[in-house]
Amino acid sequence: MTRLQTMKPRIFVTAFLKPEALALVHEALTEEDYYVADRFNPREGDKAAFLRSTIAFGNVAPDLLEEATELEWMQLESTGFEYYLGCKGLSPDLQITNLRGMFERPAAETAMAGLLGLFRGMNQLIPANRERKWSEIEVRVNLRLLHGSKAVVLGHGSVGKRMRKLLEAYECDVQSYARTSEGAELRDPASLGEALSTADVVVCCLPNNPSTKGLISRELLARLPGQAVFVNIGRGAVVDEPALIEMLKDRRLAGAVIDVTQQEPLPPEHPFWDCPNTILTHHTGGGYPDEYNAKARYFIANLQRYKQGEPLKNIISLQP
Repeated sequence: MTRLQTMKPRIFVTAFLKPEALALVHEALTEEDYYVADRFNPREGDKAAFLRSTIAFGNVAPDLLEEATELEWMQLESTGFEYYLGCKGLSPDLQITNLRGMFERPAAETAMAGLLGLFRGMNQLIPANRERKWSEIEVRVNLRLLHGSKAVVLGHGSVGKRMRKLLEAYECDVQSYARTSEGAELRDPASLGEALSTADVVVCCLPNNPSTKGLISRELLARLPGQAVFVNIGRGAVVDEPALIEMLKDRRLAGAVIDVTQQEPLPPEHPFWDCPNTILTHHTGGGYPDEYNAKARYFIANLQRYKQGEPLKNIISLQP
């Protein structure tokens, strides 16, 4: 039995939540010893409150996590956890959980929206609408069907599987890449490169970890044919961005849908802004109406499991 199960937990809440979601947390923690920090308006006592806490809800700074000797469990407010992979001196008993699976539908729909926008010329028609310019001839002759396309989905986790289902609904010929996940046809860079050479659509759903960082190299990108559209709803670090930008500017790719980038937010001078046939979705891919309430409910449900000594959902490992 852990210390948390034998004494009242001290809970530190730093997740970014809308008022309704924060109210859910306040209601659930009425009988608890808890502290709420506003990451956008930090207070002098925030660090001390965190360092005395046994539970945290939210993505605290990695360097602060390394000082947290009292912490027994941290519930992330995200799926990604790559920010903590380099943390040193963490207790082997520290449990960290993420929100795996919570954003699969919205992320996949964002990818589909971008793909359809490019295939059906929305990226040209929307600016034409602002200019009140009738563009039937120049747009119509270049329109494409997503239906029947050859697609490669990078990653076979919850988002990758959801993406595959949506593409299969358009009767696309889909192959998935994953090193170990059951159901993926492509297992290594060699087979991936071969599949990319005939792809019309490539959707990256990979997380950032030591095995995926830089995986989509200049060499693999060069395998893509000119009609390919590249989509990234995974992590920017997976892709050689300078190579991708070069290919887009030289029109060696038909286009791209980019939700995530290595540098966020993108500065005004970043070359992605000027890439032709490129839709930037500003890391909004996981957004949906109930997002913040769902995060709060997830933490509350996991808190009940922890207090009752039950296994937590979505425990992640920081081991390479």
